[in-house]
Amino acid sequence: MITERDRIILKHIDEFGYITLSQTVLIAYNTIGCGYDYARRRMNTLKKQGSIKCHRSAILNCNIYYFDDSKKNPSLHRHLSMEYYCKLISLGAKIEYFNREEIWADKTEYRCISDIVCSYIIGDTRFYNLVEINVSNNKLKLERFDKIIPYFKNKFLTNCIPNMILIDDTIHKEYNTKLNVIRVNYDMSNISEIFI
Repeated sequence: MITERDRIILKHIDEFGYITLSQTVLIAYNTIGCGYDYARRRMNTLKKQGSIKCHRSAILNCNIYYFDDSKKNPSLHRHLSMEYYCKLISLGAKIEYFNREEIWADKTEYRCISDIVCSYIIGDTRFYNLVEINVSNNKLKLERFDKIIPYFKNKFLTNCIPNMILIDDTIHKEYNTKLNVIRVNYDMSNISEIFI
């Protein structure tokens, strides 16, 4: 029998390609004590029923649950973007818009790709974020996002300037951008700082 929580999990897999156990806990079992144990048992049941497949990712050191074999090995980059998404949901965010690898361009062919663009509501407050995920030791080039602020304002019909959320485990001295940069660790332990 498929439960309401199963529907949430299966919809997530259908939309994003995969889910991990920690993400399952965040989006479907975050209000229950011992949510991890409930989620683990339920995912095993779904796997035994043949509803989902499971693969152990050596890179991420966790089980990946999926439908399509091409989605069983997500990159660290993709994994961090999904952790961010699930963490927002667990914190009560109502996601209005979430797009990975948004391309910003104009007629002069200026192009800038942001890892994630999202808009969400928590309580009565609407948040707009550009998210950059840094999984390399290369120099950050966040100044490129300064040029897309007018496109962003036009897209969301707002005068708000978005926060730049930098998911990175390195502390940088400066960011060289006009945007307000908030650094979040890979484990998302300090994600509450984006609401301050």
